[in-house]
Amino acid sequence: MSILTKNNLSVLMNYIISKTTTNLKSIFGPQCEFKGIHDYVHLVESISELTFETARTLFEHSVEEMDSAFRYSQHRIHQFYVKCKRIRTLITPFGRVNINRTICLDRITGKSYCYVDEKLGLPKYDRYDPCIKAMLVSLYADYNSMIKVGKIIGDRIGNAFSSDTNQSFRISRQTVFNSIRKTAILEALIIHKETPSELYIMADEKYVHLNTGKNRMIKAAVIFEGIEGDK
Repeated sequence: MSILTKNNLSVLMNYIISKTTTNLKSIFGPQCEFKGIHDYVHLVESISELTFETARTLFEHSVEEMDSAFRYSQHRIHQFYVKCKRIRTLITPFGRVNINRTICLDRITGKSYCYVDEKLGLPKYDRYDPCIKAMLVSLYADYNSMIKVGKIIGDRIGNAFSSDTNQSFRISRQTVFNSIRKTAILEALIIHKETPSELYIMADEKYVHLNTGKNRMIKAAVIFEGIEGDK
């Protein structure tokens, strides 16, 4: 079942159709001035902008409906008081989104509780969402420059392609550093084997034929734990 209600989904689709028609009218008309490659670039930019705007709208609606479902649930009524509604701004791969979520108070402890933040695993006060942070850490493994990583990821946010230089999402070196430092590194799974009581070593010398036409002597060694059979 869709997260959005049927009514909200219909409103969203009508908005997308209207926005598409308005943005691309200057290209679709047969009497419009021919601009060649510039028309193609404008078409790609318009569709890219519309796609990400749709994604942001869908994201905000989905989170707010998730919040609404919890607010009017029996679990919330029995365990939490409603304190207020508070908007939180996040920078996601789609761009900047604003989610209006409910802040509750625990009936027993009196502590603040936000269902959406807890449900989605969003740390308090973070400006960038976990997806952006994962992109920063992943790219830093290839580019050993925090400034360059912040620029590359910043240019990707909110648009698949743009001919304009957009620095509104440029990520600072300090933000990249903090994201890497706070990342939980998964330890490699190491399978421990019992230490054998005896080890066997065979060492020898071998002449290897080189591409120069000469032979060169190398030393080789083999270590093993036991012997099977006669040899």
